[in-house]
Amino acid sequence: HLLGALDQASCAYGYRPWASDQPIWGALFNLVAFQHARPEPQLALTALVVIGLIGYRRLGELRWIGGAAVLFGVLWLLVASFGGVDWVAAISRPWWNDRPRIIALAVLPLCIIAGHGLALVYDRVRRRLRPRPAPMAAAAVAVLFGAGTLAFGVPGNVDTTARLYHNGPDDTRETLPVSEGEIKAMRVLAALAEPDERVMNDRNDGSVWMYALTGVKTVAAHYDENVPPKDAAYLEQHFREYRTDPEVRAAVRRLNIKHVFVGDGSRFPRVLPDPGVQGLENADFVRLIYRNEDARVYELVP
Repeated sequence: HLLGALDQASCAYGYRPWASDQPIWGALFNLVAFQHARPEPQLALTALVVIGLIGYRRLGELRWIGGAAVLFGVLWLLVASFGGVDWVAAISRPWWNDRPRIIALAVLPLCIIAGHGLALVYDRVRRRLRPRPAPMAAAAVAVLFGAGTLAFGVPGNVDTTARLYHNGPDDTRETLPVSEGEIKAMRVLAALAEPDERVMNDRNDGSVWMYALTGVKTVAAHYDENVPPKDAAYLEQHFREYRTDPEVRAAVRRLNIKHVFVGDGSRFPRVLPDPGVQGLENADFVRLIYRNEDARVYELVP
């Protein structure tokens, strides 16, 4: 992975960093409080890290873990607070300048240090308590671990995962990557499309999931628009000029486009829909054959 990413850094592939500019103290708090995705800090883990650092010498041959935590912790601070700086983007490019990936690399060694802190607490408590029969102690540990996981781990992880995947109680069809209406329209289209056909679409409205959901291939097949095929790049800008632009008609023939799918808008607030598929409701070269509240399916008129 790293060798491939480093080789990519010197190629002509278009690259735009996330350019995060989070305040550095906020980024540092996110790191030490284990709070990047979750809405609340996990201060119990922070306390265990502190205890682990106090007893750092007892890590023995694992003391190198601290160096890994510092290295990736500093990288996290740079990417989170100075992500748009050229040299920061360059050194973080093997991880796509992506905050979730980089903070994960920093948190992994911190978790080991937190585990070391928990072991130190256990040793201290064990010495203060009277010896207990091994089966009773094991059962008590298992019960406490299960109760702690259910009380503190599972609910938070469920809520965080639902929020990040736009599948929580507060999500609406506007926030879903693909809405139920769009899926219905895709299935209607799957019954009409020919095996060698590509469907004209907008890469930003969720329709790039069409092949995964129905097996129908689309012109824009991925959210990433950095290096699209020549025909796809031209059509996303000029498809609506079908009647007047011979290059559009030639690209349509090459890709065997017979249908158009238009979803309910861009999934990215700052990304405008592709202009090539806008205004088709007034075009004379397509005919509307299916419509619901979230999507429209058009057929090209011969």
